[in-house]
Amino acid sequence: MAFNVRLNISEQWLFSCINALFGFLLVTILLVPYLFLNFLEIPSILRLLIRHFPFVVSVGIVFLWCFLRQADILNCVRRMPLGFVVICLLGSSLLSSLGSDKVGMSLAKDIYYFVTGGLLFLIAGDLYFENNNTRRVLLLFVCAGYLVALYGIFEIWTGTNVVFGSVFSPENEIYLRMSPDPWFGNRILSSIGHPVFLGGLLVMVLPISFSFFVLEKNLVWQIGFLVGTLALFVALILTFSRGAWIAGFIASVSYLFLRRVQPLWYVGSLGVVVAGVLVVLFSFQGLADVFAVRITEAYELYVLDFASTSRGKALGHTVEILGLSPLLGVGTGMYRFKAYTLGRDVLWPPTLDTPDNMYLLWIAEQGVLGLFFVILFITHFFRLFSIRLQASGDASQNELVLGLAACFIGFFVNMFTCSALTFPPTRIVFWILAGVSMAMLSSSPTAIKVQR
Repeated sequence: MAFNVRLNISEQWLFSCINALFGFLLVTILLVPYLFLNFLEIPSILRLLIRHFPFVVSVGIVFLWCFLRQADILNCVRRMPLGFVVICLLGSSLLSSLGSDKVGMSLAKDIYYFVTGGLLFLIAGDLYFENNNTRRVLLLFVCAGYLVALYGIFEIWTGTNVVFGSVFSPENEIYLRMSPDPWFGNRILSSIGHPVFLGGLLVMVLPISFSFFVLEKNLVWQIGFLVGTLALFVALILTFSRGAWIAGFIASVSYLFLRRVQPLWYVGSLGVVVAGVLVVLFSFQGLADVFAVRITEAYELYVLDFASTSRGKALGHTVEILGLSPLLGVGTGMYRFKAYTLGRDVLWPPTLDTPDNMYLLWIAEQGVLGLFFVILFITHFFRLFSIRLQASGDASQNELVLGLAACFIGFFVNMFTCSALTFPPTRIVFWILAGVSMAMLSSSPTAIKVQR
């Protein structure tokens, strides 16, 4: 009896530790630009550990989870919705990397991406299915998103990035290597360092934040969620990321469609508020000018002369690269090497190593087989959402499921304009939220029945 009590206490302690690490990772990955930190005064090994601290935390989560589950690990993966598909994604990536020109580099990237991605998905799905802390995790994510948005607004208000100005600078070689556009001008970077990825993260937070606003009954908290949601919207506009704008619009339309526009006063009120915010925002001459330039540039580049743009050329390069190995692709991380041999124009070498489209990157590096498992994951992922949204259940849980569905619709749309899963913050946030979503969807008997 005493042994069982100690065992239960030990399991609860492990659950608490993993929960704490998940929360810590989800918040700090948004607030701390680990990837670009470069402290020259400390030993190189410590600098490397700081830059890859999210990986270290992820390894800690994996280690504690394996110790907790021990002999039951395979059963956890088996009963996890889409767990088998995620393992197949890893398998196809490993097969691609084994045939690449730089096998060691490709395999290292596969492991790194899986530990800070697919494994977090499996662990989050298993963990939150049992302790039912999904609402708390989502609230933590939303609050971190508010801080990112508010800091971005403060950045545009003051005209400087007070905290991370020296980090997001062309003088920082690591930042220059990872972010080849140090001429972002008036576009906000907040704590992320790149307006495109920042926009993608804000698109994910917005629908979930609005769901909390709809659910909240306390007037003070409801006002807080409304203000936070508007801050996210303003920050999204200030990224001047056209792909994120489109993704945010489609996510919003999807939310209204899935919610069947009920109640109507929410939609009308929100429309008036959004219109008012846009009028006030673009009354500032500098912002209006940036907006005009971004729209004009989009028309000139992507309508009048798409073939000459970097994204237009990337499409052609992807087709040529795919021809080298159609089934398995050229291996993880190998796109940039193949693109350079094809003569891709790079304005700021040597960093432009993706086609700015996650789907093109997948098919080039993992081939038709990898893309097949990606499509299988996406279709089954949204199929589970569809089943849950059609089933009756707890109203508050269903509202959060609705917000998550819109969040992922926006994310998958945004991946047409950026390689979101190669960037640590967007990758880690996506996979953790996806795992949390699977835990929520699995609480529906109908969803469980279909998955099996």
